[in-house]
Amino acid sequence: MMTTLTVIHMIISILLVALVLIQFGKGAEAGLFTDTGSSSILPQKGNVMVKITSVVAFVFFGLSLALASARGRMAEKSIFDTHVPIQQQAEQQVENKE
Repeated sequence: MMTTLTVIHMIISILLVALVLIQFGKGAEAGLFTDTGSSSILPQKGNVMVKITSVVAFVFFGLSLALASARGRMAEKSIFDTHVPIQQQAEQQVENKE
């Protein structure tokens, strides 16, 4: 299940990058550095490519959250469970010297 979701996530991410690079239009040259770039973040009107990109971005975001949540539930233990804190290590070294 996790492998399937990860493969789908990789495909969606490549598709999202391709869709963003294919788009050409208002603000394509300017990006976020001008006033026209801020209006393109949440477009009110748009062609089909903008709408498809929005849907793919939403799916990417949702799948990212789902994968992170599932991976967090799968973890049996943390790396912090196996390591002794530095303060305890220092106290043990001081006790051993005495």
